[in-house]
Amino acid sequence: LGLTIPLKEYAGSKGIRFLDGVIITRLLRDEGGVVGAVGYDIQGDRPVVFSSGAVILATGGAGALYKRTDCPVRTTGDGYTLAFEVGATLRDMEFVQFYPIALAEEGAPPYLIGGYMAEEGHIINSLGEEIPKKHGVKARPLALKSRDLLSRAVMIEILEGRDVEGAVLLDAREAVRRRGEEGWFSTGPYRFFAETLRAGERPLKVAPVSHFCMGGVVIDEYGSTGIPGLYAAGEVVGGVHGANRHGGNALTEAIVFGARAGAAAASHGRTAARIDVKPLASSEIERYEGIRKGGGVDPEDVMRRLREVMWEKAGIVRGEEGLREALAEVERMMGEQHRPKALSGRRMLEALEAPMALKAAEMIIRSALERRESRGAHYRVDYPDEDPSWLRMVVIRRSQEGLMTLTTSAI
Repeated sequence: LGLTIPLKEYAGSKGIRFLDGVIITRLLRDEGGVVGAVGYDIQGDRPVVFSSGAVILATGGAGALYKRTDCPVRTTGDGYTLAFEVGATLRDMEFVQFYPIALAEEGAPPYLIGGYMAEEGHIINSLGEEIPKKHGVKARPLALKSRDLLSRAVMIEILEGRDVEGAVLLDAREAVRRRGEEGWFSTGPYRFFAETLRAGERPLKVAPVSHFCMGGVVIDEYGSTGIPGLYAAGEVVGGVHGANRHGGNALTEAIVFGARAGAAAASHGRTAARIDVKPLASSEIERYEGIRKGGGVDPEDVMRRLREVMWEKAGIVRGEEGLREALAEVERMMGEQHRPKALSGRRMLEALEAPMALKAAEMIIRSALERRESRGAHYRVDYPDEDPSWLRMVVIRRSQEGLMTLTTSAI
């Protein structure tokens, strides 16, 4: 917030308009490139069409495709789907980073736990076994230098039944009591842990959360996707972090490529011809009207099922059988009509979001199936080792028939 709020205020001072509560569902492209977008105004309950000399995708990742995440609930991979549908190339979608220990207490937000609580506390399973020691996780700080290994170890314990209500335990009682005597708990999160959660009196339930997507849209050094008029920056971009991201690099990426993409898009937009984009948006607006008729499958239920499937079969611990089951379930849900039970703006949002989320999930699953090794944040139980022959990237493109095609390419 210390970064985003000043940036937003500065943009506002330069006359930039912000349209909150609008979901973009399709980019508009003609033979010359991307020329605008069409979406739905949730608050106004109406379609909106945008004509633009250039479009910048800055939609974030897809962390909310998983049951447990520290990402905002609306980060369901819209940008990946929008880019795919207009022919942009994507890469590395199998690499999803998880943070190993976050609160799993009922009614509490999934706060990330690091620092002294992770280092001085004991992460144990239902049998009382120390999970890092059991799985040979040694590099410290655990929550930073061993992020992927500790996430994997915790998830294996949960999947194999040595869990406590879908979580493991963090016993930081001694550390919390000692730090409390040193005056650590006078502010914010520390007080929450010590007083509200009583972390000095009992072990806390913790579990991993989806945290960041390393994959995404392929860009050049100026944020261009290769499609005239379409640029991208931030977590929606792929290839910046490789198979795993170091802590702190995401903000740097967003600032650097945000500035570069903004400058390049502005330059392109100054000379781009403006056209009437309404004919390009007509089929999407007709789709909105079909959704408003109601009936079909409740999109809220679709998203709930999707998050369960992604968490259990396409998350931290993966394998051929589970991934194929996940793909089959996603394809089945794609065939359903996602129509809200009630025609409120919020329910329209869910109905429009679900198909894009399913497409983003398909990208992750297919890429994970393609990469037959373990590397970085991608772990497969059937291919548990890193394979030098897989020092390649998995690339996703849209065929002329609209199908998702995967190839591999040298880095």
